[in-house]
Amino acid sequence: GEEDWLRDRLSPADCPLFFFLNSVLYAYSPSTLGELPVRQGEVVFILPGDEQHPGGWAYVENEKGATGYIPAGYVTQLESNH
Repeated sequence: GEEDWLRDRLSPADCPLFFFLNSVLYAYSPSTLGELPVRQGEVVFILPGDEQHPGGWAYVENEKGATGYIPAGYVTQLESNH
């Protein structure tokens, strides 16, 4: 379930520095290919983005493993509990 997914992602052995846990502030419906639909309150990871993509976008992965862009202002970094 979701907890397993989080635990896998947060295990120190393979937790890259670029994996930031973020909460989605607003639902987003993609308007073009490469964007990711997200729900308000959903937890996503920000990944290293594609250099080609214009600024103002965050490249994220959701708990189902799907990746895509969402507006950068639509996510807020969660407090780390480490």
